[in-house]
Amino acid sequence: WGPAPADARATVIAAHGITASSRSMTAVAEIVPEDVCFVAVDLRGRGDSSHLPEPYGIQQHCDDLIAVADHIGAESFIPAGHSMGAYVVANLATRTDRTPAIVMWDGGFPLPAPVDLDPDAVIEAVVGPAIARLSMTFESEDAYFDFWKMHPALGEWTDHLEAYCRYDLGGEAPALRPRPNEAAIRADGRQLVVDLDTINAVQRVAVPIELVRATRGIMNDPGGLIPEEAAAGLDAAMENLHLDTVDANHYTLVMGDGAERSWAAVERAIASS
Repeated sequence: WGPAPADARATVIAAHGITASSRSMTAVAEIVPEDVCFVAVDLRGRGDSSHLPEPYGIQQHCDDLIAVADHIGAESFIPAGHSMGAYVVANLATRTDRTPAIVMWDGGFPLPAPVDLDPDAVIEAVVGPAIARLSMTFESEDAYFDFWKMHPALGEWTDHLEAYCRYDLGGEAPALRPRPNEAAIRADGRQLVVDLDTINAVQRVAVPIELVRATRGIMNDPGGLIPEEAAAGLDAAMENLHLDTVDANHYTLVMGDGAERSWAAVERAIASS
């Protein structure tokens, strides 16, 4: 969306969550001013990138985002990431001087070291319902829409959600199935359970950080993915981090009525850079 990087006030490259796609960013993109170049990618193993081969993992996503920036001619850019994408942008900022600020939407938060945990069990516990759909088939787009409409976190059904779900499907009726590559999702998820350098990258980021926290979680559950007290502690400990807590859930923060506050964080990141 918007002009080429050379003609833009700023360039923003957005990375989505672990089982999502570029279409999870369309509600945010609708808010983007005309003088900003906004690029939403399909991370390796998702959407139109679902066919891409190994290696998977957060560092590969960082390499891919740099390749996207090179392709569009953006020497400097603001990376913004939702959920798993927030870990991608935090790690990216530790590897390059091309990101003058970063934005993390309900993710990228340093986690405690796992103790005797099976990584696959942790993945199932956190994003199990999202992964479960990958082995399912649907006889029509409407059947897939009905599946998502039952999700407790999505709320009002919108054109953005319908476009997201339509893009998520591959194959042909009556055996449509979600396109995300389960091997890629599990590889990324395992890294976010066992690789502490990757998990805690935000603590090594030197540029300004905008962290937007949702008050409710993946299933619209109270408390959110990022504990309130822990987020406040990180905010107090890191002079370069600014925390904004939004009354939204993990999905609606970027795909629903939280999108304006999410974009406001990007504007603050642009101003700080």
